[in-house]
Amino acid sequence: MTTPTARGFTLPELLATVAIIAILLSAAGPSLHGLLAKHRLAGAAEAVLNQLQYARSSALVHNRDIYVGFIPADPEAGTSWCVGVTDKSSCNCHTPDDCTVGGITRTAHGAAYPEVSLITNFGGHATGFSRPRAMAVDNGTAVLSHGPYSVSLIVANLGRVRPCATGLRYYPVCS
Repeated sequence: MTTPTARGFTLPELLATVAIIAILLSAAGPSLHGLLAKHRLAGAAEAVLNQLQYARSSALVHNRDIYVGFIPADPEAGTSWCVGVTDKSSCNCHTPDDCTVGGITRTAHGAAYPEVSLITNFGGHATGFSRPRAMAVDNGTAVLSHGPYSVSLIVANLGRVRPCATGLRYYPVCS
């Protein structure tokens, strides 16, 4: 009769493996945080860029003025920033179904992108695109940032929306 041989790992082998994994994760932690910040910022920038491009294309397709409102964050009220698109003269994107185009709600909310901030230099925190050529009602820039990274969405007089970035490879570098 043969005795079965023991299979598996010993306790010292398991402890050494866990220690090595812990060291590797602690070294990778800071770079993962930076990667997460970049992806949050890129997601927020795409959401706002999509709203601006939708507003411009809607002005062209429907031959009517379309407005984009930017509401900054208000920490005292506990609200994050938001962007809303409407075919009315203004809207509040914190109010459900207030920012609509053709009955469809068009908003982007900063709550979905923690730690990403938004500032604009549009007069009255709003811009829009006028008929018939979808030219900008007010040209300016919306800047989204997260730590050392930022994305600028520049709205030109002719209505073109151009993104550029600092510290992100997803967009051209701002000059």
